Amino acid sequence: MTMLIDGDILVYSVANACESRWYEIEDPETGFINNYKGKLDVKKHCPWVDTTTLVPNRSCVGEEVAVKITRDMINSWSRKLGTAGYGYRMFLTDSDINNNFRKKLCPSYKENRKGLIKPILYQFMRDHLMDKYEGEMVTGYEADDALGIAQDAESVIVSKDKDLLQVPGNHYNITSGKLIVATNKGSLTLKRDKAGKPRLTGTGFKFFCAQMLLGDGVDNIKGINRYGPVKVHGLLSKLRSKDKMWEAVRRVYEDKDRDDILTNAQLLWILREEGGYFSEEKI
Repeated sequence: MTMLIDGDILVYSVANACESRWYEIEDPETGFINNYKGKLDVKKHCPWVDTTTLVPNRSCVGEEVAVKITRDMINSWSRKLGTAGYGYRMFLTDSDINNNFRKKLCPSYKENRKGLIKPILYQFMRDHLMDKYEGEMVTGYEADDALGIAQDAESVIVSKDKDLLQVPGNHYNITSGKLIVATNKGSLTLKRDKAGKPRLTGTGFKFFCAQMLLGDGVDNIKGINRYGPVKVHGLLSKLRSKDKMWEAVRRVYEDKDRDDILTNAQLLWILREEGGYFSEEKI
C-alpha cells in the first residue's frame, strides 16, 4: 500500500514534541515564581490569575531533533504497514485560509483559531516536509481533501484526524497505532472516557451524518442544540441505508428550523474527487 501522509498533522506532532511551554507565575504572598505546564494547571493553583491574557514561556530542542523524529516516525509507519517500496505522498494545506473554499462559503469557518500560538518549528517543519519529502502544497481546499481524493484500494491514510475516517478505505492512526478500515456506509461507536463522558467515534457516511448533528468545535462548525453523542448514536446507529441516514439528519434540521444544512455539509464533507463537493443527488 502507498502511504498518504497528513502533513498538517505531522508538522504539529513533531514541532510540539520538540517544544516546551510553561507559565511563570509569581505568588503574591511569598514573591516566589513557580512554573506551571498549562493553563489548567495555572487555574488550579493560581485562581487569581486571568488565564486569557497569559503568554507562555517557550523553548525548543532544535531543528536537528525535529529532522530525526520525522525520519523515525515515517520509517516506523512504513515498517508497521509494510509499505516499504510502495512509496508515499505527503500533503500540506496552504497557510492562507482565504484560499480555502470553505472559508469563502462560511466566513466564520475556523475563526476560533485566530490568535493561537504556532509551535516554534512550525515553518521549519513545513519547509522540511516540502523539500525532503516532496510535500504537495494544497490550495483551494485542504490536505484532508487531497487525502480523500488520493485514497483508493491500494493506499492507507496516515493521520490521527477523526474527520478523515468518513473517507472509505484504510486508515492508520499515528497515536493509537491501529489500522482501521472504513466502509462507505460506515459505523458509529459510543464509548465513555475516563471521566465517564460519552464520546462518539465512527467511520464512513454514518459518521459524516453524526458530525452534521454534533458539529465540530475545532473548526467552528455549529451543531444542533441538545444533540449530543448519546442522542445522535440512538438516532443513527441502526439505520442501514445512506438515504435513511440523510433523511434523519434533514428532519432534525427542519425540526430545529435550521436552513444551513447544505452549508454545514460542504464544510464537513471531505472531497473524494476534484470538484466533488457534497451533493444530495449523489448520496
